Amino acid sequence: MDPKDVKDLNYITPIENLPSIFKRGILSHKLAKKIPHRSVAMEEIQDRRKIKVVPRGRPLHEYVNLYFDARNPMLYKRRDQHLAICVLKIDPKVMKPAWVALVEILKRIQDEKYHWPVGRTIFQKIAFVATEDGIPTGLRFRRSSYGPFSSEVKPLIAKLSNHQLIQENELGKMFEITVGPTYQDAKQAYADQIEQWEPAIEKTTDLFLRTNTNQAEIIATVLFAGKELKKSTENKPTECDVYESVLRWKQKRRPAIEEDEVASTIRNLAALKWLDVEPSTSLPIQEE
Repeated sequence: MDPKDVKDLNYITPIENLPSIFKRGILSHKLAKKIPHRSVAMEEIQDRRKIKVVPRGRPLHEYVNLYFDARNPMLYKRRDQHLAICVLKIDPKVMKPAWVALVEILKRIQDEKYHWPVGRTIFQKIAFVATEDGIPTGLRFRRSSYGPFSSEVKPLIAKLSNHQLIQENELGKMFEITVGPTYQDAKQAYADQIEQWEPAIEKTTDLFLRTNTNQAEIIATVLFAGKELKKSTENKPTECDVYESVLRWKQKRRPAIEEDEVASTIRNLAALKWLDVEPSTSLPIQEE
C-alpha cells in the first residue's frame, strides 16, 4: 500500500479516556499501562500480541493500534458498548516529516563521542535554526529573554515523547533529550523528505555539535537579530549593527551576556555563511 493513498486512520477508545488523550496523546499499550484508563481490548488478543515483534522493529505493544477502516471486527465485538466508546479519526500527517528531521539532527549530535547534552533550551534553538534554514517545521518564533522562542516547541517535545521518537531523562537540573526507540521507524517512513533536507540537517548538526546551552542561546539570538535587521533596512547590515542589536536585546538579561562572546559569534557565523553581513573593523573581537 502506498502511504499517500491513506486518507485517515482510526482509533477505537472509551469516551472516558478522551481527557487523558487530549493531555498525553494516544499511547501504546505499554505506555498506557502506566496511567489510569479504561480498555476495550480483548485480553485473549493482547496475550497473543505481547509476544509479537514487528519485523525489523519493536514489540507490537510498543506501537499504537490504528485501523484503516473503523467498521471492523473489533468494533463489531464491542457493539453492546456503542454508547460508551468512540472512534477517533487520525490524520496520517499528524507527525510532520520536518519534526522527524529535527530528531535526525538530535541523533547526529548524540552519535558524536564528545557533545554537550541537549536539553529543552538547546532543542528550542536547534528547531529555530533548522526552521530558518528551510526545514518546514511550521514553528513560529519571537523575541524572548533567552533568544528566539516558540511556545509551540514544548507541546512538540511532548508529542515526540508520546510517540517515543525522543525520550527525556533527568540530568542534574535539566532534562536531557535523547533519541527514542521508534525513531528509526519514523525515519524510514519519511526517508524521501529527510533526504531532501539533508543539506540543512547536516549544516544545523555541524553548528550545534559542540555547543552548550549558553552558546546555543547566543547563536540563535545573533541569527534572529540579523534576520530582523535585514528585513528592516535596504542596506546589508554590518557586524556592528548585529552586535548592537543583540546587546540592546540582552541589556536586562541576568546574568549579563558576555559581550566578547557575542562579537566572536557574529564573526564566526559570518565566516560560516550563516550570517549575511558587512564586516566591521570596529567589532570588539579579542585578539588571541
